[in-house]
Amino acid sequence: IYHQIKKYVKPEDKLFCLGDCGDRGPEPWDTIKAVLTDPQITYLKGNHEDMLVKAAREVMDGCYGCENQRLLAMNGGMETLEGLLGEESPERWMKELSQLPTIIKMENKKGQKIALSHAGYSAWKDDDEVIPPNKDLIWDRLHHFDNAKLLSDIIIVHGHTSIKSIAMDIGVLAPCGALEYADGKKYCIDAGTYRNHQSILFNLDTFESKVFRVKD
Repeated sequence: IYHQIKKYVKPEDKLFCLGDCGDRGPEPWDTIKAVLTDPQITYLKGNHEDMLVKAAREVMDGCYGCENQRLLAMNGGMETLEGLLGEESPERWMKELSQLPTIIKMENKKGQKIALSHAGYSAWKDDDEVIPPNKDLIWDRLHHFDNAKLLSDIIIVHGHTSIKSIAMDIGVLAPCGALEYADGKKYCIDAGTYRNHQSILFNLDTFESKVFRVKD
């Protein structure tokens, strides 16, 4: 899917990846490296990147089968870990992954304010500049239920929880593309790639979705 997206976009387009690039799929570590080294992509940290770095640190410190390795294994990340640790200088990659941003705020061509993060959050009227802790920005799933009184004009775009899961939680039908919810203040773009074998490219200017599917 990474290569499909790269062929689709224009060289002048700026891409944002909202994390969780590896695990549960083919060539997970190579995919992370491709995104991490692509100058066209701004890579945000997801909970899987966070688990990967912590698990790698445990192994390098001689702690085998420790907490973060078990958590990563439960989430399909052992092949990714093996790929990272097989690098000539795993410390270099661990440092880059650990320093990935957890939130980026920007304006689109229409002047609309947008906040990008892996897990998402809720922006209220009086705290537009308040940013949740890093852990919440990569793990939180409770903010999905904040569907009223989000009077801030910031639009939150996130992944982490699948569109289908959020749609079920809030009682709406899951769309084919990104899920717009919270009165248009939030968009989820997590297509459940490891199960559905598809990903969403979301245009931050038009809010249109382009769905890419793994080719047989």
